[in-house]
Amino acid sequence: MPTRLRIVQPLIPKYREPLFAALAKVPDLDLEVWADLAPSGRSLKGATGSTAFRCVQADYRERGPFLWQPAMRRAASEGTDVVILPWNTRYAHLLPSLRAARRRGIGTILWGHGVGKRETPLRRRLRNAFLHRADAAIVYSPGIAATLASEGIDRTKLFVAPNSVDQAPIAAATRSWPSERVIEFLGERGLMPQRYLLYVARLEPEKKLDRAIRALSTLPSDLTLVVVGDGPERAPLEALASSLGVRDRVRFEGAIYDDMALAPWMLGAALLVHPGAIGLSLLHAFGYGLPVVTSDDRLPHGPEIEALVDGENSLLYRDGDLADLAAKIRQISEDSTLRARLSANARATVERADGWNLGAMVEGFRAAIRHVTALRRGG
Repeated sequence: MPTRLRIVQPLIPKYREPLFAALAKVPDLDLEVWADLAPSGRSLKGATGSTAFRCVQADYRERGPFLWQPAMRRAASEGTDVVILPWNTRYAHLLPSLRAARRRGIGTILWGHGVGKRETPLRRRLRNAFLHRADAAIVYSPGIAATLASEGIDRTKLFVAPNSVDQAPIAAATRSWPSERVIEFLGERGLMPQRYLLYVARLEPEKKLDRAIRALSTLPSDLTLVVVGDGPERAPLEALASSLGVRDRVRFEGAIYDDMALAPWMLGAALLVHPGAIGLSLLHAFGYGLPVVTSDDRLPHGPEIEALVDGENSLLYRDGDLADLAAKIRQISEDSTLRARLSANARATVERADGWNLGAMVEGFRAAIRHVTALRRGG
């Protein structure tokens, strides 16, 4: 019989749908995803349903510092063999759900970052206390697993599912945009291949895009910054570009979510510049063979930063040092040999079997599920 599996999440963002769809295709798994499917005003939108996997409505709310999802306890206490719960200590229903699952012999897996960006000893102890009550945990990177093991967590309970984006749409879009078509696309917009920097993300303070604009003012005048994204920082950033005399070299293209429309921008750029916190955008760029320049302060970044190897597939600049940021941009934009090497290694990072891709992420989940199923069956 297939293992009955439930995954509880606050919502189902677009970038998570490929993972759940892939797990739903695994023959020995019977998957349900419990999440809030109702439309909301949140900045991060969730799916209202799916034809690729079964969804169950599970209302989600934020109440002060706490996260409220009452259906979590029901998901963990009836009709399933294994439940995967969000590893977030702010959930009011997490501890009761773990207790209910244990009483009924249901396997429990916590899934989350495993570390905090604003870490304190108290937060770390509380987070790890929840894990001691679960059968296993899925984390996003080998480095996080090693950190948790050093804090006394049993290494056999820790499974790595590298946080990834689905590379299939990126590969399809790349095939649809041969170099001559990209050159034509850019030419229509007054741009030359490899003579512009690209930024793709929301325009928010923690992204520190202002640093790229300031750096641009010190770089050769034929370099342009193309900004793909929108957000609350757009007007201040436009004003900054004007005040520095580079407004005509900073192009705000708005948000583009479809890979077929985004591909020519990615394929023609010299690099992706992301001066502040970066997450899955890193792996998105790597899928197009686009090297990244970002900060060497790893704390604000998402766990995907472990995929970046300085000097191998991208370059890190000294955080806050605009001269070093400009120097790293200049290195890639002016050295075609370096750019080609970084590009090839970036693509390899997400294409190799053990790399940062959906296949490896699915296998991490399957390994955790097999482990917990064996525990519960006395294997």
